[in-house]
Amino acid sequence: MRVLAIVACLMLAAVVSAADAVSIVCVGDSITFGDKIEHGQDTYPQALEHLFNGAASVTNAGHNGASATKTSDLPYWSTKEFAAAKEAAPAVVVIMLGTNDSRQKDWTTRKDVYAQDLKDLVEVFATLPGKPQVWLCLPPPAYSTRYGVRPDAIRDEIGPMVKSVAKDEHIGTIDVFAALSNHPEWFADGIHPNAAGAQVLAKTVYSALIGPKTK
Repeated sequence: MRVLAIVACLMLAAVVSAADAVSIVCVGDSITFGDKIEHGQDTYPQALEHLFNGAASVTNAGHNGASATKTSDLPYWSTKEFAAAKEAAPAVVVIMLGTNDSRQKDWTTRKDVYAQDLKDLVEVFATLPGKPQVWLCLPPPAYSTRYGVRPDAIRDEIGPMVKSVAKDEHIGTIDVFAALSNHPEWFADGIHPNAAGAQVLAKTVYSALIGPKTK
């Protein structure tokens, strides 16, 4: 069922209370967390919640430096945000992991397990008691090799792997990569979106959630 259908039911009420809001969890790394965004400006999960205008409550479950692969220096699997995301009883989970996996030291030794570990993560959330709808985001483009990130790996290998996992798991994809391509001015350091980039990211996710699921 599309998020639009869930939200539409809530919008029939005169007032949507906080208790009635659809629970959305944004799983990710420092891009989701909002690293490099100045204090007081919206991170992408905050901007996403504003777009729903009270019909959804969005939890930021991003952790700086996290990777999808289980054997990386900092696997998302070992973070407190992973535990909190599962406990949030979400109706919708949006996963965006891969930027840190692309780092030279990680991708050369762990690229063969990335897809399977991402698939396992999807299945963990998809099989929660509430059976939430799960979406996978293609990681955004990188305009720098800072922190060891490989823009070519994100573009040519990780993006296609995300699409393949989504197809295998019969879930939707959100093409954040395309939405933020050709706009380096939307990034604070070539890796992390700034406030303007976070707004674009949020609008891209919002449009996907209220529209038809990507085949």
